[in-house]
Amino acid sequence: EGSFDIFVMKLDDDGDVAWQHSYGDRFQQYAASVAMAPNGDVVVVGTMQGAVDFGGGLVRSNGGDDIFLLRLDANGAHVSSRQFGQNGNQSAMAIAVGIDGQVGISGLLRTGGLGFGGDFFSAAGSDDIVVAVLDAAGVEMILRGLPLARMVPAARGAIMVLCISIASATEEIFRIHPGI
Repeated sequence: EGSFDIFVMKLDDDGDVAWQHSYGDRFQQYAASVAMAPNGDVVVVGTMQGAVDFGGGLVRSNGGDDIFLLRLDANGAHVSSRQFGQNGNQSAMAIAVGIDGQVGISGLLRTGGLGFGGDFFSAAGSDDIVVAVLDAAGVEMILRGLPLARMVPAARGAIMVLCISIASATEEIFRIHPGI
């Protein structure tokens, strides 16, 4: 509906479309990363503005860019959808799902504040890195922030690349230590 919307599709073993969904409104929404849970659920994280119905009712941005977390079952049916972010701009970068269903999310806190239901992290500058781990029910277990405002620009770029690869590392940690 807008200039950027979310498109999620699952292909079967033959490469044919098993199911597909698009989500959006007149504002911008985009998916940043997708992961498959051990039970076959598809978990998507991204950034949204406006109000989007992922299948469970409207999920609204608190102004600016906010992080969304969408979970669909193996057949594409809505399981859950949530928004994270306060005033200001927050962006999702990557997601990983552990073998016990825990979800690791990395993102950028550009301005404002961000919490996933427990701890709260306020921006110290722009493009602060945020890493959260939610349990299988979506309850925050860990929230860590790394302020980048005091770093020189070259180091900030390297740290932002690290943020993108956190999901891979998180997935490996979940594989090696499933009880985290």
